[in-house]
Amino acid sequence: MARQRRYVAGESSQHIVRKLTIANLSAMLVLFALCLVFLNVFTQQSLTNQTDQRLARDLDGFSQSHLSPELHSARLPSGLLPIIFFHDQSEGYSNPHPADHMIPSDTDAILSRDLPEGYSTQTVDDRTYRIYRVTHEEPLQFWEQGESFIVDETVSFLSITSEKAMIDLLRIASAASLVVSIAVFGVFCYWQARRTIVPITEAWSKQRQFAADTSHELRNPLASIQANAELLLVNPDHTIEEESRHVAAILESSQRMSSMLSTLLTLARADADQDELTYEQVDLSALLDGLIDQFEQIGSLRGIAVSGSIESSVVLVGDRERLTELFSVLLDNAIRYTGPGGNVRLTCSVERGYPRVAVEDTGIGISAAELDAVFQRFYRNGEARFVNPEGTGLGLSIAQWIAERHNAELSVTSSEGKGSCFTVTFPKQG
Repeated sequence: MARQRRYVAGESSQHIVRKLTIANLSAMLVLFALCLVFLNVFTQQSLTNQTDQRLARDLDGFSQSHLSPELHSARLPSGLLPIIFFHDQSEGYSNPHPADHMIPSDTDAILSRDLPEGYSTQTVDDRTYRIYRVTHEEPLQFWEQGESFIVDETVSFLSITSEKAMIDLLRIASAASLVVSIAVFGVFCYWQARRTIVPITEAWSKQRQFAADTSHELRNPLASIQANAELLLVNPDHTIEEESRHVAAILESSQRMSSMLSTLLTLARADADQDELTYEQVDLSALLDGLIDQFEQIGSLRGIAVSGSIESSVVLVGDRERLTELFSVLLDNAIRYTGPGGNVRLTCSVERGYPRVAVEDTGIGISAAELDAVFQRFYRNGEARFVNPEGTGLGLSIAQWIAERHNAELSVTSSEGKGSCFTVTFPKQG
């Protein structure tokens, strides 16, 4: 029976990094190789086209200057003369203007070959020539030094040895570049793959932690429900009134579970970007006034003074329900973690066009080392668990998500033992 391969998280990450590296490296090398091939082909084709145009231009000028004794111009310096042989039916191949850069043995060797019509490339020893052979269907009469020749074929020569050496050098450089690029791109692709896998690794870690925290938080109310249900079964003859304490405990635990599951569902929809928000003009001042009235009563029951300083006519575009939830979370946390005799104050103002809402309390505060963790799901420090054992540690995660969906920034400043201040700064309105 085949044994199944099981990857742990680290092995899976390395496996993905390797696959991403190979895929990215392959794609980059293919693109780079295509660019090198294009460069080589383009360079060679350009040089060939320029050479062919020069051959055609030289032949045309040569022919025009030899069609009659009057048109025949003075002899050019030998260094500038094109190498053009014309074929006379009686004399064979001849070159009326030998040039000092011409190698007779090379031209003899090439002319002895069966040259194709038009352009071709011929090599003699280590020297390379571009050849242009033209057959004239109607023989031409060429004049040279008062003598005429009947020409039925012309063969033009142009040395391209230096151009071929340049093309060969370009090919060697391209091959070397490809080899070097394998090493350079390999390192870069591996580094890029490692960077790419970081969010995935973090997501795996958060998912595992989220699952562990969820099971831990749900275990307590489930254990309470089970324990109280078993106690009810111990005395099946008792009335509901006699067992009301256990029934109340079951109801409280189930309500806590329901609230937690509702919050988890909201977070799951947020992660999947499926929780639609309805954006409209919201009178933030009126919304906060209503919340202050509501939480003043809650605070008074706990001996906490809740007050507000709200600038009038602050309006922004947002989801009214979610904004209410956002500030309810902040006010509820402030009250829960502030002792009797403490104060909770909400302020709302517009600074340079940016609406800003701050919820400040005189509660237990947060240590500097824990400030970065307060928005993590299920996170609660030891003192917070002691002060509010029924909390889930999900409220601030919801608040941060709502702020992000409104392009707002939720920040916190705190001093341990003195209180905290949560500030929401919205984008500029209008």
